[in-house]
Amino acid sequence: MAQNTIEILARDGEPLHATWHETPGTAVNRNPIVILCHGFTGNREEWGRFPAMARTLAEASIDAVTFDFTGSGENARKPVSLARQVDDLVDVFAWAREQGYERIGTLGLSFGGLTSLLAPLPERKVAVFGPRHFT
Repeated sequence: MAQNTIEILARDGEPLHATWHETPGTAVNRNPIVILCHGFTGNREEWGRFPAMARTLAEASIDAVTFDFTGSGENARKPVSLARQVDDLVDVFAWAREQGYERIGTLGLSFGGLTSLLAPLPERKVAVFGPRHFT
């Protein structure tokens, strides 16, 4: 699995810092991808949970992207809001489509789960929501 630190451009022109976990495949025949959405006060690492999840997904030939919502992680400090997070997720989803992904799912924890639930992503294949702390 290749792990690349990338920046995804948000609609306001600011970068969303992200990590793309890509399994072997081709741009023509892309594997599925899951967008992992962290909880409130979290970041794209989600205390080590998301890198571990990306490795587990890779074992099933599923790519993953983790990202910091605006105001979180490595991104510029700005007020956190549900509406802004929904916009960020829509922008990350659009990035995934631009990379050639057709089978896209989301996994959101806590506030990231609520964000994922409310995001207008009609082409999403599956959505999973969970509490911040699970085993």
